[in-house]
Amino acid sequence: MKTNPRVVKSLLSSSIVLTIVFGLSFCDSPRTAAEDLDLSISRSAPNRAETRETIKNAMAEYHAEYNRIYDKVVKSEAKRIADPQSKQSKFVQYAQKFVGTPYWYGGSTPSGFDCSGFVGYVLKHELGIEVRHSASSQMQLGKRVSKPLPGDLVGWGWGQYFHHIGIYIGDGKVIDALNPNRDLYVRELSTLNSWLGKPTFTRVIEPNRDFSPHKITKRIMQHQNESLFEINF
Repeated sequence: MKTNPRVVKSLLSSSIVLTIVFGLSFCDSPRTAAEDLDLSISRSAPNRAETRETIKNAMAEYHAEYNRIYDKVVKSEAKRIADPQSKQSKFVQYAQKFVGTPYWYGGSTPSGFDCSGFVGYVLKHELGIEVRHSASSQMQLGKRVSKPLPGDLVGWGWGQYFHHIGIYIGDGKVIDALNPNRDLYVRELSTLNSWLGKPTFTRVIEPNRDFSPHKITKRIMQHQNESLFEINF
């Protein structure tokens, strides 16, 4: 009877795999093969446990290094923004010059501000952005964000309508002109939230800057080169 070469090749391949993995050979007797299989498994069990432990330790080291670099990336960005010469710092510093200005409904000059009059004045004189005297219009200027940075606008309202607006200056604080009983001042964001509800943040400074800590961390890990911190991502 003629043997099919493809079948022979398949059988030989299977034999080689079994020989490598379990130390078996089709030339062994059934009893010897079973004994070899049992011996192979008993010998490989500690190796498998050791391999799993090695992988577990390697993953723990990887995650620890990832978290270390991620924290460094986030702190590096915070340091960049906190630089006195950054656009964000200059914007915040300019806004803080008007702390203590009296609240004046409809006011849009240093003689007296209401909330949108104050924000509009700072936007115009520090960023050169002309905008309507309206919290709703000002909140449509930039990009909505969930994690605020110094210099972001913060508004309270619902949908596209906002009844109050201020400037987030970092560390959980906002500068705003609230009402006739509370002049332009630096206030805790949490306090304003308790009065006004959930805030919305809009980024008007570098709104399209693609800062993704996870993406940057992965690049650094991939290249194993922390000099990438010097690149303006």
